[in-house]
Amino acid sequence: NHITKVSIDEDNPYLFVNSKGTAIYQKEPCVLIYYLKTATGSDFTLYDGTVGIASWAFISNAQLHSVTLPSSIQFINSNAFYYCNSLTLINFKGTEEQWNSISKTSDSIPNCTVKFG
Repeated sequence: NHITKVSIDEDNPYLFVNSKGTAIYQKEPCVLIYYLKTATGSDFTLYDGTVGIASWAFISNAQLHSVTLPSSIQFINSNAFYYCNSLTLINFKGTEEQWNSISKTSDSIPNCTVKFG
């Protein structure tokens, strides 16, 4: 029995989910809190305007091969991609200079390729 979809009341003042029900976001500021490890598909794109990724947001997601991050990202907390052993690519919609200015720790980004633009 694995959770495959999450719903949150539209009137919730703090949280919302993506259209597929696989990602939970904090509303203001927009931060990815959690992405279901049972989500289907090998890639995921965060909403434009997302400013951060919480610790453990993608924990143990073995299906995730690539993630696309908007240029609005300002921080990636520690262990955000913990045990995402299949993750090989981060597509960052911003520049390398913007990427380098993101607040992140050595354990927040796995050893994978980062593409810019």
